[in-house]
Amino acid sequence: MDYRDIQPGRYIGTVTSSCLGRAGNGTEQIAIGFDVHLGVDQQSVPMTWYGFFTDKAWETTEKALRALGWDPAEHDYQLDALNPQDPYDTPIKGAEAQLVLEHEDDGEGGQRIRIRWVNSVNGGLVVKERMDPGTAAEFSQTLRSRLIAQRGPQTPRRSAPTPTRPPAGPPPSRTAVAPRSPGPARPAPAPAPPPPDDVNFDDIPF
Repeated sequence: MDYRDIQPGRYIGTVTSSCLGRAGNGTEQIAIGFDVHLGVDQQSVPMTWYGFFTDKAWETTEKALRALGWDPAEHDYQLDALNPQDPYDTPIKGAEAQLVLEHEDDGEGGQRIRIRWVNSVNGGLVVKERMDPGTAAEFSQTLRSRLIAQRGPQTPRRSAPTPTRPPAGPPPSRTAVAPRSPGPARPAPAPAPPPPDDVNFDDIPF
């Protein structure tokens, strides 16, 4: 497969070998061989990742080794264990990692693909430079001020007034109403007079 056809991105890789060596300028380095899995329907290709031991590069190298399950501190920094007589007998053989592939200049006016970062398969946080606590706090305040300025003045919400209750106390007194005088008594109606004795009820038509 032509390596120029490999696109930058994240891929899963499996360790096949490792050894210690020196770069062309004499700088010590570790070389770790991977089978890079390009996808379900594509083949794997062998690629090599290089880590360095300078003060500036050591943090990246150490994180890569931890991502492969080999913590240098737990092994008392005996990195010669990763330089077996047969590179394919490395103790990290078979370890998997998430590899970040990027393009770089090949020195001849073109580009070539390389393994830039080695991360944990479970997904590590990848940033080129992490902020220290002081820088992070300063950035947070600057961002907060900018976002508040963009939002503009906001009218504060008014909460509904709480109804007030009258203070507890004795019930209000009622004014006594004087009883009404009964007034003069009305005379009883006179009884109706009895009918005369000469009235013949048979003469009354019905």
